[in-house]
Amino acid sequence: MHSLLSLSPGRVARLLACGLAASIWAPRVCAQCNESVLEPAPGAPLQLFGTAASFALSGATAVVGTVLDDTAGNLTGSVHVFDRQGAGWVLATRLFPPQPLPQYSLGTSVAIRGDTIFAGTRADSDDGSVLVYQRQAGTWTAIQELGPAPNGSAVDARFGRGVHAFRDGITVVAPGQERIYFFEEQAGTWVETGWIDPGVLAPFGFDPAGNVFGTGVSTSGDRIAIENLAGPVYVVELQPGGAWAAIAELEVPGVDWALHQATIAGGTVAVGYAGAGSSGAVYVFEEDGGSWVHAQTLTPSDAIPDQAFGAHVSLFEDRLLVGSNLDDSVVEDGGSAYLFERSGGSWSEVQKIEPDAPVQRAAFGDGVLLWGDSAVVGAPGTLAGSGRGALHVFDLEDEQGTPYCPTNPTSSGLAAKLRATGNRRAILDCLTFDVAQLPPGQFGLFLMSRDQSFVPSVGGGDGNLCLALPFVRFSSDIQVSDGAGNVVFSPDLGALPGGASLAPGDTWSFQYWTRDGATSNLSNGLSVTFATGDEPTVQFPEATANVTEESTTYEALVMLSEPTHGIVLVPFATGGSAEHQVDWRIEETNPLSIPAGATSFAMTIIVAEDAEVEGDETATITLLDPTGAAAGTQTVFSLTIVDDD
Repeated sequence: MHSLLSLSPGRVARLLACGLAASIWAPRVCAQCNESVLEPAPGAPLQLFGTAASFALSGATAVVGTVLDDTAGNLTGSVHVFDRQGAGWVLATRLFPPQPLPQYSLGTSVAIRGDTIFAGTRADSDDGSVLVYQRQAGTWTAIQELGPAPNGSAVDARFGRGVHAFRDGITVVAPGQERIYFFEEQAGTWVETGWIDPGVLAPFGFDPAGNVFGTGVSTSGDRIAIENLAGPVYVVELQPGGAWAAIAELEVPGVDWALHQATIAGGTVAVGYAGAGSSGAVYVFEEDGGSWVHAQTLTPSDAIPDQAFGAHVSLFEDRLLVGSNLDDSVVEDGGSAYLFERSGGSWSEVQKIEPDAPVQRAAFGDGVLLWGDSAVVGAPGTLAGSGRGALHVFDLEDEQGTPYCPTNPTSSGLAAKLRATGNRRAILDCLTFDVAQLPPGQFGLFLMSRDQSFVPSVGGGDGNLCLALPFVRFSSDIQVSDGAGNVVFSPDLGALPGGASLAPGDTWSFQYWTRDGATSNLSNGLSVTFATGDEPTVQFPEATANVTEESTTYEALVMLSEPTHGIVLVPFATGGSAEHQVDWRIEETNPLSIPAGATSFAMTIIVAEDAEVEGDETATITLLDPTGAAAGTQTVFSLTIVDDD
């Protein structure tokens, strides 16, 4: 049976319709593409690898804390550093404390900003600290240790129980002191710039008695969502003058949030509470005209009792990832995660994520993270009592390809609609097609060709052929539309029929042929350009520029070498002689979020006008390790602010 056909359109139509019912195969559905499993280096059997707050991702680097690693001594801990190579991840190095101490527990929490890693510890009788590591010439070195400020009760400050990137610096929680600290880099040294405590919530009548302030935080732009031991979640915002203001108190009447977790992205906060109902729930709040409203309550579509849905949550733009680490629908307490997406102002579940190889009591979902097009799920195996744990990284799917070619309605009354989903990194390995609006219960097959054409009513049928000959037909993967008129198919693009092959950078067109009673029809065409494997580079097109104080704003252009296949995240650092947030500021949040398909992005720099004679000053922006792109050669931009007073 030939798959590459060089035949007349009429004969093509006749061959498509002949002898197909004998080889009907069930479609293969690629639910999640390119799952990478990160595991700890050989060592102690109990490492708590992959627990919540102990992993982070930035660009092509992933960091994982292992607090029970005793390689360097009794529970001194360590931090594993992984680098992305192609579609996978490799262990690059393991970081230990420069002075290992018993029960130091390095890796209690971790965060990463470009070439800097921050790792919490339980140093000094659980007073805590944060070790700072910097990468220079490919080598990570400990350069500084951060600690809490004295407040008369320094012991058991638990400083470093959580560390998060915030604006140009980091936040560090110290629930033992009921403080949230802020640090920024100044002249190569990380310096504490202040803290907030329960007093910031006084406008809402927060009573710290019987509660604990700041057990956890989530950051977004100038905002922080603050978790406490119990009660509402609060949102605070940094004001232009540097003061903090509480702007929201989030709660649902009748719901007692004990041991909840919150995540924030702009004007959206999601609060997960595993104790809600029998399975758990996530409460979504939206900012609406200066006030905050409870917009939606999310529960799993296949809810089972005691699955701990909502114990861990992570927001990124219009996506929400929810952990359910006690889900035993596959294996006992194996766990799962649920991906929700927002469309038209409403959230809906789009995918349940489970590991390819479920493990009993692995607690998959005990910690989740969304970062760009990646979903990260921890599986520490703590409930098993002997598991070393693992971290699962999934490259999420987005819609791929460009529809073309007019279509005619089928007997369903609608035209068959073909689309494809996949991931920009894994598109050669996993591409899923789905066809909707087909006549139910009819067989058909997929076609692909390097070139396009247009042949109306091909072979006397009702469909328009949108592919040029010769083309490939998947005659061994015959499909049958379900009762709703849908077909889903994930072809093996590495083993195409008839010996055909595709390479990174190729463009192929696809179409679906269907039997429709006594006649036939075809879907729209879909043109797909396959990823090259090389990510676009991102850089500034110019290194310097001048602006006067009275100019107010300046747009610094960031350029990409080619259109992006997915969202590109670009963290950045600021510097120069002009004081950031006083003499100038950047309107966009950190990191920059460049949408799919873009080739440029404008950073808006706001320059403050003043009457002081202070001479010319400089404001510098440095692009750090991006996600979804590679750093180009010009990553530093310097703006000279000319004093016109």
